[in-house]
Amino acid sequence: RVMRYFRDVRLMVSSIMQSLWSLTCASVLLFIIMFLFTVVFAQGVILYLTQAEATAEVDTIRDGVVLWYGSLFGTMYTLLASIVGGVDWMDVVRPLEHISMVYRFLYSFYIIFVVIGVLNVLTGIFVERAGELSGLDR
Repeated sequence: RVMRYFRDVRLMVSSIMQSLWSLTCASVLLFIIMFLFTVVFAQGVILYLTQAEATAEVDTIRDGVVLWYGSLFGTMYTLLASIVGGVDWMDVVRPLEHISMVYRFLYSFYIIFVVIGVLNVLTGIFVERAGELSGLDR
Protein backbone atom coordinates (compact mmCIF):
# COMPACT_ATOMS: atom_id res chain seq x y z
CA ARG A 1 0.00 0.00 0.00
CA VAL A 2 2.82 2.42 0.85
CA MET A 3 4.64 1.46 -2.35
CA ARG A 4 1.66 2.65 -4.38
CA TYR A 5 2.12 6.15 -3.01
CA PHE A 6 5.83 6.04 -3.74
CA ARG A 7 5.03 4.86 -7.27
CA ASP A 8 2.84 7.95 -7.73
CA VAL A 9 5.55 10.23 -6.38
CA ARG A 10 8.15 8.54 -8.59
CA LEU A 11 5.85 9.00 -11.60
CA MET A 12 5.36 12.70 -10.81
CA VAL A 13 9.07 13.34 -10.37
CA SER A 14 9.86 11.38 -13.52
CA SER A 15 7.24 13.34 -15.47
CA ILE A 16 8.73 16.63 -14.33
CA MET A 17 12.26 15.55 -15.17
CA GLN A 18 11.26 14.25 -18.61
CA SER A 19 9.37 17.46 -19.33
CA LEU A 20 12.25 19.82 -18.61
CA TRP A 21 13.26 20.04 -22.28
CA SER A 22 9.66 20.76 -23.29
CA LEU A 23 9.44 23.36 -20.54
CA THR A 24 12.63 24.99 -21.79
CA CYS A 25 11.32 25.12 -25.36
CA ALA A 26 7.99 26.47 -24.13
CA SER A 27 9.75 29.19 -22.13
CA VAL A 28 11.77 30.22 -25.17
CA LEU A 29 8.60 30.35 -27.29
CA LEU A 30 6.80 32.49 -24.70
CA PHE A 31 9.85 34.76 -24.41
CA ILE A 32 9.91 35.30 -28.20
CA ILE A 33 6.18 36.06 -28.33
CA MET A 34 6.40 38.43 -25.36
CA PHE A 35 9.45 40.16 -26.84
CA LEU A 36 7.70 40.76 -30.18
CA PHE A 37 4.68 42.31 -28.50
CA THR A 38 6.96 44.25 -26.13
CA VAL A 39 8.70 45.90 -29.07
CA VAL A 40 5.36 46.88 -30.65
CA PHE A 41 4.00 48.36 -27.41
CA ALA A 42 7.26 50.09 -26.50
CA GLN A 43 7.48 51.67 -29.94
CA GLY A 44 3.94 53.00 -29.63
CA VAL A 45 4.55 54.34 -26.13
CA ILE A 46 7.80 56.07 -27.10
CA LEU A 47 6.17 57.62 -30.16
CA TYR A 48 3.26 58.88 -28.07
CA LEU A 49 5.43 60.29 -25.30
CA THR A 50 7.70 62.14 -27.71
CA GLN A 51 4.85 63.65 -29.74
CA ALA A 52 2.27 64.43 -27.04
CA GLU A 53 1.96 67.97 -25.83
CA ALA A 54 2.01 68.64 -22.10
CA THR A 55 -1.54 68.70 -20.72
CA ALA A 56 -3.12 67.37 -17.54
CA GLU A 57 -4.67 64.46 -19.46
CA VAL A 58 -1.35 63.54 -21.08
CA ASP A 59 0.35 63.64 -17.66
CA THR A 60 -2.23 61.18 -16.29
CA ILE A 61 -1.76 58.87 -19.28
CA ARG A 62 2.01 59.23 -19.00
CA ASP A 63 1.91 58.05 -15.36
CA GLY A 64 0.09 54.84 -16.32
CA VAL A 65 2.28 54.26 -19.36
CA VAL A 66 5.49 54.69 -17.38
CA LEU A 67 4.18 52.43 -14.61
CA TRP A 68 3.41 49.47 -16.91
CA TYR A 69 5.54 50.17 -20.00
CA GLY A 70 8.45 52.26 -18.72
CA SER A 71 11.18 49.95 -20.09
CA LEU A 72 11.53 46.85 -22.23
CA PHE A 73 11.98 44.66 -19.16
CA GLY A 74 9.03 46.35 -17.44
CA THR A 75 6.83 45.81 -20.48
CA MET A 76 7.83 42.15 -20.72
CA TYR A 77 7.13 41.72 -17.03
CA THR A 78 3.72 43.34 -17.49
CA LEU A 79 2.93 40.98 -20.38
CA LEU A 80 4.02 37.97 -18.31
CA ALA A 81 1.98 39.08 -15.30
CA SER A 82 -1.05 39.52 -17.57
CA ILE A 83 -1.02 35.91 -18.76
CA VAL A 84 -0.23 34.22 -15.45
CA GLY A 85 -2.74 36.14 -13.35
CA GLY A 86 -0.34 38.46 -11.56
CA VAL A 87 -2.24 41.52 -12.72
CA ASP A 88 -5.61 42.10 -14.34
CA TRP A 89 -4.89 42.74 -17.99
CA MET A 90 -7.86 45.13 -18.31
CA ASP A 91 -6.13 47.49 -15.87
CA VAL A 92 -2.86 47.21 -17.75
CA VAL A 93 -4.35 47.96 -21.17
CA ARG A 94 -6.09 51.20 -20.09
CA PRO A 95 -3.07 53.47 -20.63
CA LEU A 96 -2.54 51.94 -24.08
CA GLU A 97 -6.12 52.48 -25.19
CA HIS A 98 -5.70 56.21 -24.51
CA ILE A 99 -2.82 56.17 -26.99
CA SER A 100 -4.68 54.20 -29.66
CA MET A 101 -7.44 51.60 -29.81
CA VAL A 102 -5.14 49.55 -32.04
CA TYR A 103 -3.02 48.79 -28.96
CA ARG A 104 -6.12 47.63 -27.08
CA PHE A 105 -6.89 45.25 -29.94
CA LEU A 106 -3.28 44.02 -30.06
CA TYR A 107 -3.21 43.47 -26.31
CA SER A 108 -6.47 41.53 -26.48
CA PHE A 109 -5.06 39.47 -29.34
CA TYR A 110 -1.92 38.78 -27.29
CA ILE A 111 -3.97 37.55 -24.31
CA ILE A 112 -6.22 35.36 -26.46
CA PHE A 113 -3.33 33.96 -28.49
CA VAL A 114 -1.11 33.13 -25.52
CA VAL A 115 -3.68 32.02 -22.94
CA ILE A 116 -6.05 30.10 -25.20
CA GLY A 117 -3.67 29.06 -27.96
CA VAL A 118 -0.12 28.59 -26.71
CA LEU A 119 -0.76 27.61 -23.09
CA ASN A 120 -3.47 25.07 -23.98
CA VAL A 121 -1.20 23.44 -26.55
CA LEU A 122 1.62 23.28 -24.00
CA THR A 123 -0.72 21.75 -21.43
CA GLY A 124 -1.71 19.11 -23.96
CA ILE A 125 1.93 18.30 -24.67
CA PHE A 126 2.72 17.90 -20.97
CA VAL A 127 -0.34 15.71 -20.37
CA GLU A 128 0.55 13.52 -23.34
CA ARG A 129 4.12 13.12 -22.11
CA ALA A 130 2.92 12.22 -18.60
CA GLY A 131 0.58 9.63 -20.11
CA GLU A 132 3.46 8.10 -22.06
CA LEU A 133 5.58 7.91 -18.90
CA SER A 134 2.71 6.38 -16.96
CA GLY A 135 2.33 3.70 -19.62
CA LEU A 136 6.06 2.96 -19.54
CA ASP A 137 6.03 2.73 -15.73
CA ARG A 138 3.44 -0.03 -15.75
